Amino acid sequence: MNAGFSTQELDKKRRNLEMMITEACLRGSDLVPTAEDKVMIQLWGEELFRMSEGKNQVLFDKAGRVHIMVNFYADSKARLDYLSQSNTLFNSGDTGLSSVHPAFIVNNAPIRGFRLDKYQWPRVNGKNYCASLYGLPPAYSSGGATMSYDGMHSAVDAVNGAATDPDGIKMHVQTRAEFSYLALLSAVKAFQCRGNTSSGKAHDKTSEAGTPCGYMYNGKPIHTATGTGPITWYSDGTPWGVADLVGNVLEWASGYKMNEGEMYFMPNNDAADTVASEHAIGGSKWKALLSDGSFVAPGTDLTMKYDYTADPGTSGEKPFELTDTLRFKQTVESPYGSVTLASLTAHEGLTVPTYLRLMMLFPLLTGTPKGRAYMRNYTVRASYVGGGWGDGSYAGFGYSYGGDAPSYAYGSIGGRSASII
Repeated sequence: MNAGFSTQELDKKRRNLEMMITEACLRGSDLVPTAEDKVMIQLWGEELFRMSEGKNQVLFDKAGRVHIMVNFYADSKARLDYLSQSNTLFNSGDTGLSSVHPAFIVNNAPIRGFRLDKYQWPRVNGKNYCASLYGLPPAYSSGGATMSYDGMHSAVDAVNGAATDPDGIKMHVQTRAEFSYLALLSAVKAFQCRGNTSSGKAHDKTSEAGTPCGYMYNGKPIHTATGTGPITWYSDGTPWGVADLVGNVLEWASGYKMNEGEMYFMPNNDAADTVASEHAIGGSKWKALLSDGSFVAPGTDLTMKYDYTADPGTSGEKPFELTDTLRFKQTVESPYGSVTLASLTAHEGLTVPTYLRLMMLFPLLTGTPKGRAYMRNYTVRASYVGGGWGDGSYAGFGYSYGGDAPSYAYGSIGGRSASII
């Protein structure tokens, strides 16, 4: 239906449509549109769905707020034989793997697909919201509005328990599996999106910028309004991709933690079907991973871990590796591990489970997305991804910061939500 329209024309029409949706939500109370505006939003959503050929969809959650979302289906592009590119990116024939990416398996059953918020959660009048709207400041922690791993899960629980729109969709915090699936799609296409990685601009192409807004640093706004960068800041380089996955605010990725260096997973995309209380360490959904790719109880011998390559001492940035036995566990908070994802190696003789490559926690065989990986093998750590406004060349689909507690929050961490189709 888009024959005769250039990409630029479609992008302009799409942005205008999404801005009208945002303005209608802003007219309501707490971003919940009025009944009259909801009718208009549904009509505009139908137009967006047609324009995008089904890739984008406008939906309401149970709190009555709007989510402009990107659909990802369990089609041929979800299959490991496609994603592996004939086993050049990873070995799709590894024992224990399903035929599809883990993002499309929940509680040991295949799902039709998932929807990811096109835009990061917004912040309006000093309050953070579980929503996905174009052209608003991204949510971040300030003034009691906490965007921690724990805080986001509690916020989603509140939305799912609301009664404003009983027919609204059930939300969850973006998962590590979902983010890594988009990273693999990027690797397959050899396309790495840019973003706000240098105070409102792309560090590697400073002519690219978004609309400055929100959080101030040294007297200057360093965040950009959601989606306002060029389409090269969208996950697939089209108007229908996910915006700002690289740069702007860092985003929590649910379903993966470390405890004293041991990697904990909610296998596949099980984190998409959880409540906040299940994310505490000790919850029954957390599993550790052996080198043969099997999931076992945390604390089992020879599970996958991140460890320093030498004694980290009491401060500073140090290299680390994948291992199954801790040799150089830190004893205080200050040190942290840091390597580019592409340069991360395994301890000599260790068999690397392909699952870690699928989760962007170990390099692909070739074409690993840009980004830097971090860790602390001390107490419990959650992970945020993508990189932020000041991360420069460290940002990318390969960026993963596993050095902070699940309760940690500060002005450059936000996130987005998703929903199972």
